[in-house]
Amino acid sequence: MPSEPVPAKAARSPPDLLLPNRKARLKDQLSQVQALHQQDLANGFGHVHMASGLARK
Repeated sequence: MPSEPVPAKAARSPPDLLLPNRKARLKDQLSQVQALHQQDLANGFGHVHMASGLARK
């Protein structure tokens, strides 16, 4: 079964392999999460108050 490399965060890490049958499921999950996030933003959620001490970091 052919696989496709997925870029890793660290440049020195070897790329992970993503099987084609998992790629479609991952895209579906990302679409669902993005839709839920957009719905949360539309309902006034998705924002947090940051303490002033964190703003200096």
